[in-house]
Amino acid sequence: MWYPISFFATTMFLIFWFYFSKNEQRAHTFRQLFFFGLASYAVTWLLNDVSGTQKFSMLSKDLIVMAAAAAFLGLVRGRKTLFWILFVEVAIGIALWSMRPIEEKVESFNNRLDQHGELLIELDNVFTVSALQDKYDFKISPAFNAQHPTLLSDWYVIDLKNEDLIRLEKIKKDLAQFGVVEENETVTVAPIETRKLPKINQKFGINDPGLQHLWGFEAMEVDKLYEYFKQNKIKPKRKARVAILDTGIDAQHEDIKDNYFSTQSKYDTDPRGHGTHCAGIAASVSNNALGVASFAPNSDFVEVTSIQVLNAFGFGSQKKTIDGMIEAADSGVDVISMSLGAFSTDSRQKAYNEAVQYCKEKGVIVIAAAGNSNANAKEYSPANTEGVITVSALQQNLSKASFSNFVNELEMGIAAPGTDIYSTYPNNKYKTYNGTSMAAPYVSGLVGLMRSLNPNLTTEEAYAILKSTGKVTQSGSASGNLIMPYEAIKAVSK
Repeated sequence: MWYPISFFATTMFLIFWFYFSKNEQRAHTFRQLFFFGLASYAVTWLLNDVSGTQKFSMLSKDLIVMAAAAAFLGLVRGRKTLFWILFVEVAIGIALWSMRPIEEKVESFNNRLDQHGELLIELDNVFTVSALQDKYDFKISPAFNAQHPTLLSDWYVIDLKNEDLIRLEKIKKDLAQFGVVEENETVTVAPIETRKLPKINQKFGINDPGLQHLWGFEAMEVDKLYEYFKQNKIKPKRKARVAILDTGIDAQHEDIKDNYFSTQSKYDTDPRGHGTHCAGIAASVSNNALGVASFAPNSDFVEVTSIQVLNAFGFGSQKKTIDGMIEAADSGVDVISMSLGAFSTDSRQKAYNEAVQYCKEKGVIVIAAAGNSNANAKEYSPANTEGVITVSALQQNLSKASFSNFVNELEMGIAAPGTDIYSTYPNNKYKTYNGTSMAAPYVSGLVGLMRSLNPNLTTEEAYAILKSTGKVTQSGSASGNLIMPYEAIKAVSK
């Protein structure tokens, strides 16, 4: 009750302070009342039963509304009739704002959680939380559909009512006595930008016209890779499969379709384009006189598929991502490529850790983008998950791209080109993007190629080869070594 009253009164005092600014005595009175009201508001704000982050979300919105109302009416204070007409309307608006439920004011904060299931919890017995379910009236259901009986089968997803989101921290605390609780955070594709394309000389012996834009091929000496395959007449032991967990893939793209296999038809379109761009980097058809090329010299070595875990706006959730990892692993792929993620904490990694372990037991190598916040990738998921090869982005001078997270505190950090990356886009188009999102599928495509030559290659073996054959960059361990495909394939072929 006191919180809305103090907010309304403080806003009115500020408006009158501005209005009577030319009357020293009245201005002084309302100035004093404003500071008294602000102090009262601060006390009621601190006493609200919401988390610290939610409080600051609420505070920022309240202060914006307060300042905007005073500034707006200050513009017309010289026209008394108009001022008082507008004052009545503004006062009504402020009163309605002050009486809004707190959960609506912190709604933007809660958008970082999946609205269809805000929490994940690991339980030995779901009935242990029945009392809390009655108390908070939340929905609880199995989180993941894993075939393996010992991994991920004890995880449940909890869907809270909107009005209970302001009690999120308390609910988490109550649940934590029964099992590991993690927030089902939203994940998104990394920010992408477009810039002018560079041009390089064409010395690669293949006929893809977009090759002139692939500066990374020059940096990674892909011409040596193609020549090595040609001279040694290397054949795959089997065709490796790379799953792109993203916004979908345009399965009919002219430069992808011959290297594409479908797991479900609903994944074979891409309303955003991000997944198609990643797919072209990992496994576009080389030497077909169309578009771009990948590391595989022809279509005998690697094929790509789509598992759609992000919506048309590029957003998904931790649960959706893990569901996609399980589905990909169960479909028999060799490599999972994830150009997605979000800021998280070390305490929220158990579900991801178990998902990666599930994939490894199915023989799948998991690769993830480091993230685009110029921060420590250790704080971003799934990049920081144990057992994942994490990829930073390099710019053309072979230093870490300014936006790329650094990977020196991760066990398996590696680097690939991530600026001005030209690749496939839906409807037979091609675009240039920047991001660790673009770097990750370079590594995924190379690991897929390695798997086609050695189907039993493990994650740890693959990373050891990538690191030992990679090139030290200007950023050193902050970026990890740049992958060098020719050297890596030569090492696998021995």
